[in-house]
Formats: sequence, C-alpha cells, structure tokens
Amino acid sequence: MTMEKLLKLKRQWNARTKARTGAQLDQEIARVEASIHAIEERSKAGELSAGDTEVDAKLEVLESKELMDLRQAKLRFAHADFGRCVLCDQWIEKKRILALPIARTCMKCAHLTEASFAGSR
Repeated sequence: MTMEKLLKLKRQWNARTKARTGAQLDQEIARVEASIHAIEERSKAGELSAGDTEVDAKLEVLESKELMDLRQAKLRFAHADFGRCVLCDQWIEKKRILALPIARTCMKCAHLTEASFAGSR
C-alpha cells in the first residue's frame, strides 16, 4: 500500500472518529439535560421526602457538572484543540476519546495527575 493511500485511510478514520464522537457528545448532553429536567420536575411536584430531596439536590449538582464538562468538550470539539491533552499538548488516544469524550488529558498525564493527587493526601 502506498503512503498516499495510507494517509487517505488515516484521514477517513479521523473523520469517522470525529463524527462518532460528536454524535456521542450530543447524545450525552441530551441525556443529562433530560435527567436535570426530571429532577427539577420531581422537586416542583413536592412529593418527595426530605431524604429524596437531598439526594436529588446532590444528583442535580453532579449532573450539572457533567453537563458543563460535556458542553466544554463540545466547544473544544468545534475547534482544532479537541483531542489534545491540556497538559502536554499531545494527542489524546482515540480509544480514550471514544470511551470518554470529555477527556481533557492523555492517559499519561491522567495517571501523573492521579498519582500526584494520591500522594498529596
């Protein structure tokens, strides 16, 4: 196989990966927005116990953070920096991006960050 054909295949693979990741981000954003809406509706109905209300409030905070992360990933996705590690500026592994589209770091930097965090406890 010629180098030209290899480069063409790589471009096609990158385009398919980016399209799949964009669709995945859109689906996740819709899912989290629906979850937040459902929490808000349960709260408005006033039929929850105090414990349920507390759980829903904590869940809404987590869902809101996830929604913010997803929207930031969607913004990065629209620009050339999507898929680049924010710490080392290397490309994030495709497997990681497909599994976790909100990933901001490559595996190496993620492990270094986790090790650093664990060591500071």
